Amino acid sequence: PDLVVVPATTLAALRREDWDVPPTIERLTGALNLSRRADRTLARTREAATR
Repeated sequence: PDLVVVPATTLAALRREDWDVPPTIERLTGALNLSRRADRTLARTREAATR
């Protein structure tokens, strides 16, 4: 295929030191990590509120 869709986090995980990763991929990975941290924090907050 001419186009392969791969999650940004997968691309970042597969990265090698000698590979040039586009800045857009770096930003997407950062945004995804931030979103996941926010989701985990929300889940912990909800759990603590129900105790």
